[in-house]
Amino acid sequence: MVGSYEEKYGDWEGNLPDWVTGWRLVEAVTIRAAACILTGTDPAPYRYGNSILPSDVEAMETALEQAILMGRLRPFAAWAYNPQLSEEVPIAEDEIDPHLNLVSKQTTVRVVDLVEWADARGVPHCWRVANTPSGNASDLADFPDELRAAVEAFKAVHADPRALAGKSPRQALGAWLKANKPGLSEGARDRIATVANWQPTGGAPKTPG
Repeated sequence: MVGSYEEKYGDWEGNLPDWVTGWRLVEAVTIRAAACILTGTDPAPYRYGNSILPSDVEAMETALEQAILMGRLRPFAAWAYNPQLSEEVPIAEDEIDPHLNLVSKQTTVRVVDLVEWADARGVPHCWRVANTPSGNASDLADFPDELRAAVEAFKAVHADPRALAGKSPRQALGAWLKANKPGLSEGARDRIATVANWQPTGGAPKTPG
């Protein structure tokens, strides 16, 4: 890359390119669009067809595909190529297999999940201010580990009816923590699920919202 990030793409914190405005409002993006945005490239010329991608966009798209295949980035709506049908078909999240599936560039991810993935890797993005109450998504990095995990678990589970299906909020939080924070002990997951539980009185699960 020639010059600094700011020289090529502008300052995400304030001096944003004109094409970014609408993208700051979306709640989900395709892998292809995300790869463009995270490298400071307008997605418009590359959203459809088999356009040749700039090398930095192609590398970022590969990183996002691998993150989904390895379970580090959760898909919102996953698509994969079906050789029998010679077309891309929707697949369930639990059908993603790194040995069999090549997730499609049309697979979508939630912006909140993409922001978490990008912040953990120090990747600048246009959602830094728009999608966090504190004004900076990386602020969570300053939290103690269990408090950060509680915030992440609450944000992931509270707005996801699938995670709550047939479970109490505390159970759903525990399941998310077990799947996404494997380094935590069982006792730590129990403490975090208790702290993040928004329905401590028990009873039937309530629909978020």
